Amino acid sequence: MNGKLDFDPDYVSPRQDPLAQQHVDGTKEIHRAFDESPTDSDRENVVEFVRAVFARVAGIDIDGRSAQLMIGGRFAALCWVVSPKFSDGASAAKLASRLGIKSVSKFLRLLGEASRKLGLTNRGQAYGWNRGHHGGNHAT
Repeated sequence: MNGKLDFDPDYVSPRQDPLAQQHVDGTKEIHRAFDESPTDSDRENVVEFVRAVFARVAGIDIDGRSAQLMIGGRFAALCWVVSPKFSDGASAAKLASRLGIKSVSKFLRLLGEASRKLGLTNRGQAYGWNRGHHGGNHAT
């Protein structure tokens, strides 16, 4: 042992600020706090959404010459649509540049496709001049 104590995830410091806002962590605690639990319909909706995400990301010809790039680009686009915080709040163009994507317009097209297919938008997309109205829900 190197002299350090083992990590205790339930430890609460006695010097904690009594006015600090407590937060609820975890879905069970959230449902308990609001006195509700997920229904079978909720679970089915989550499963269907996850299925759509996987189909979107990996639904390409795996034997294609740029399959890895396409899967990576689709996944990065999906992450940005769900929340730009996944990329430290970078704009879509800056994210494309950081990822080494040479054609920003192709990356923007992937963002639009992800947004339309999953019905999600974020604040970064809400102000685009070419923003279509596809009934998207704001993710962030």
